[in-house]
Amino acid sequence: MVHAISFADVCLLGAGFYLAAWWFRSRRFNLLPPRPPGYPVIDNLFQISSEKNWEDFAALGRKYGDIISISILGTRYVVLNSHRAISAILEKQSIKCSNRPHLTMACHLVGLDKGMPFMDCSDRFRRFRKLFYRLFGTRNSTAAFNHIEEKETRRFLRKVLQTPDDLVNHIRFTAGAIILEVTYGYTVQEGTDPFVTLADEVMAIVSLIATPGAFLVDVIPALRLLPEWFSGTGFLQDAKKYHQLMMESVLWPRLYVVEHMAAGTATPSFASKLLEGGVSPEEEEVIMWACAAVYLGASDTVHSLIHKIKYTLFDV
Repeated sequence: MVHAISFADVCLLGAGFYLAAWWFRSRRFNLLPPRPPGYPVIDNLFQISSEKNWEDFAALGRKYGDIISISILGTRYVVLNSHRAISAILEKQSIKCSNRPHLTMACHLVGLDKGMPFMDCSDRFRRFRKLFYRLFGTRNSTAAFNHIEEKETRRFLRKVLQTPDDLVNHIRFTAGAIILEVTYGYTVQEGTDPFVTLADEVMAIVSLIATPGAFLVDVIPALRLLPEWFSGTGFLQDAKKYHQLMMESVLWPRLYVVEHMAAGTATPSFASKLLEGGVSPEEEEVIMWACAAVYLGASDTVHSLIHKIKYTLFDV
């Protein structure tokens, strides 16, 4: 006699599969570093803020150790909370840990898979490293840009003497001025500069889309296939805006360099030295993304570094 399968039977079967999957995942988690207890399905989602996740990671590190693990909606993360842990894992075991996380929002929708921060250890990645070493790999190669740092440092100090209360804006201006002239031979305009503003906007976007759990599409990649008119797909419109800004940060400086090289007025820079003599379209694309990595990454890094110096020296 054939029995009809009821809704209750389907629910019990689903619950059984879920419990089995949860048990296997729990056993696999035993191989990972210590982690805070979580909740079914969502795991540690509500324990990590999307705005100041570094503070949450630091707090968990103080409780569970320098190396911890968390899980957000089934995706596992390992967090390194000290310089010693970072050096032990990312430097001494770099061959095992050199790949990047694949985030659907950042890589598929925004297009950051072409940039170095989200790139796996591939031939393209090694080409980037060769380009960086060519101009930044030795003390002699970086000495060519010392005059830029000295010039902008003197301008920075003059600004601080004139308007000390505007220190944060002076820091932002100086960081952008040094990086843009080194990378593209571009002299930053006084006041609000479009390239500096663009770098700030793009770095804010990168910080957002690289945050674990910030976008559901990173947990359920199939959501990227939904039509834009579908309810709850606002992230698709956001991705279009982010992609546009990202491409502007790559193409606008490129256009500046190419135009000045054609006119014979280009200032020696990372980009102009790599482009001189002519390159193929493929090589030019790699060079422009490598320049964008310097332009965006270094602007953020120098800005943070000067802030730390400010708080260390002046205790404000």
